[in-house]
Amino acid sequence: MYRVKWLEQTSDCGCPSMWEGETDDGKFIYIRWRHDILRAVVGNHNKEYYDKGNYILDDCTVVYYENYYAKDGWLTTKKMEKILSKHFIF
Repeated sequence: MYRVKWLEQTSDCGCPSMWEGETDDGKFIYIRWRHDILRAVVGNHNKEYYDKGNYILDDCTVVYYENYYAKDGWLTTKKMEKILSKHFIF
């Protein structure tokens, strides 16, 4: 289980919905919901490493990757945190 230090929603246009954040030990968190797939990964490095052009999906731990169908077409932060509560402490 990962403890979240901070988490920010970076896109809320419905599809994709995305969040970026950091664990309490400094690893980058990337969460994305698109085409009814919710993916949460934790990078093996900090955010600055990935901001330099290193692709997170080439160097991460996949924490969650499952279908999630939202009846209303939106995945709110509250819903996302509930789904991922077995893997993250928000």
